[in-house]
Amino acid sequence: MRMRRSAPAAALCALALGAAACGGSSSASGPKHHDTSGAKAAIEHAFKGFFDGSTSAGTKESLVEHAYLFRNLVKSESTSALAKSIRVQVEQVSDITAKHAKVTYRLEADHKALLPHAEHGGAIKIQGTWKVSAATVCALVKLEGARTIACPAGSAAGSGKS
Repeated sequence: MRMRRSAPAAALCALALGAAACGGSSSASGPKHHDTSGAKAAIEHAFKGFFDGSTSAGTKESLVEHAYLFRNLVKSESTSALAKSIRVQVEQVSDITAKHAKVTYRLEADHKALLPHAEHGGAIKIQGTWKVSAATVCALVKLEGARTIACPAGSAAGSGKS
């Protein structure tokens, strides 16, 4: 069930580029007392922004963990017609702690799923802002069979923890 190389590559890049950054305050009292509804909204906003093909490359870089490592990937996808048609549907945000969350999502182009099943990734909170985890982007790169300096071979992908 492998897609043509150009579609997954665009999906990967669009994913890598789409995480949105929404601020939120963390609680000093521990992960059980922070605002999970606010975190869910911020994480969903981050994923939608990052994966939206119409989001600018500069904005996408601000929405992903370790953005400097993904800069070339983001820039190359900013000119792809397929990447510009990509959207994400966030199905679930779970296991939210003060700094990490699990995210189940689907990538779509022209309202059609790009992959046969939902993907599992993660969000990470950095300096008060939720971002798409580098591991999430690397999982898509690995799925595609592509390589990038940002995702060394054997890296833990999709965990949402770094």
